[in-house]
Amino acid sequence: MPEDCIFCKILDGSIPAKRVYEDDATIAFLDINPRNPGHTLVVLKRHAEAIADMRVDETGRLFEAVKKVADAAKEAARADGISICQNNGKAAGQVVAHVHVHVIPRFNNEGPPSMESILQVKKLADQDLGRIADAIRASIGVESYSPREEMRMARKEKPEKKEEKKPAKEEKEDLDDDFEEFSVDDL
Repeated sequence: MPEDCIFCKILDGSIPAKRVYEDDATIAFLDINPRNPGHTLVVLKRHAEAIADMRVDETGRLFEAVKKVADAAKEAARADGISICQNNGKAAGQVVAHVHVHVIPRFNNEGPPSMESILQVKKLADQDLGRIADAIRASIGVESYSPREEMRMARKEKPEKKEEKKPAKEEKEDLDDDFEEFSVDDL
C-alpha cells in the first residue's frame, strides 16, 4: 500500500469517509467532490493502480459492487439515470492511482453529457477500424474474424422479434430445421 494513497488511508480508517457499501473485495463511499448528490466511488480494497493490474476475479467482484451501488444510488437520489465512469492513467483523467469506479446519479433536467462533450468524434475509414480491431483481437489472443463471420455475428446480435408461443412439436421441428441449415462453413 503506497503511503500517499488516499483510498488506502480510507480503507485503514486513518481518513474518514461516508461508507455506503463494503464486502471482502470492495468498499464504496460518497465522493467528497460530488458531481451530483449520491456520487459514489466503488473502490477495490487491494491496491491496484489500473484495471490492467487487477486479477480477473477482482474485476467481476468490483462490477458486482458497482451494480449494487448504482441501483441503490439511483433509487436513493430519485435519479433518472446513472453515469458509470472508470479512468485508467493520467491521460484518461485518473486522479487517484487506485482502481475505482464513479457511480453518478443523473437527472433529466441537467442535460446529459455525451461522449462527444468529453472527446470529439474521430471519423475513421473502415480499413482503419479493421486494423484497430485486428490489433485489439491480437492483444487479447482472439483470431481475426472474416467479413463473412462478422456479418453472421451481426445478424445473430439483432434483437429477436417476439413470436407467439408454438406448440412443442412445431418448436422441435423448427430446431431440427436450424440444425440442418448449420454447417462447418458457418464457423
